Amino acid sequence: MRKRWYQIGVLFVVGTVLFSVIQFGVLPQRAAQQRAYAAAQNDALTHDITAALPYQSLYLGDVSNTVNLFYHLPLYQTKTQFEIDSEHLGLTVYYFATVEDIGTETLRRDLVYNAAAAMALIDNLQIIRFELTDAEFVFARADLQATLGDQPLCDLLQGDAWQQAVQQPLADEAFVETFYSTSAPK
Repeated sequence: MRKRWYQIGVLFVVGTVLFSVIQFGVLPQRAAQQRAYAAAQNDALTHDITAALPYQSLYLGDVSNTVNLFYHLPLYQTKTQFEIDSEHLGLTVYYFATVEDIGTETLRRDLVYNAAAAMALIDNLQIIRFELTDAEFVFARADLQATLGDQPLCDLLQGDAWQQAVQQPLADEAFVETFYSTSAPK
């Protein structure tokens, strides 16, 4: 009988220690990793494009797919609304924020990234317009392809090509500026 009480006591102590390790060590560490990943997902320089790959589509008309794609790209925390122009194979993304709210440099970098990602992941998307409360930016597939290497944009999703052709160059403000010479603010 005494041996049984001893075993129960040991199991209780081991259980308490394991519970404490999980509750105060593992779970907070996992939560911190998830917060860091979410923060990285909201920046074009650190975004993990593989999170958006499940939303790859042949057609812009797949509305729920298109909306979900943008919820997995930078600026996903900004309130948005979408309008599809099926006649011209275009998409307008309305961001309910100002340039100042987001920050000019961050916004310009993230819009280039989002335009490249959307066109790489939606095969028939030809033009994308981003409208903010105080500005409008337009990107065409031909311009993006010419600047990013004259190859089909979907080819950039293979291996490290996305990081080398899109993410790393976006750290250079002069590279980002090349996309805005043809894109005019309101």
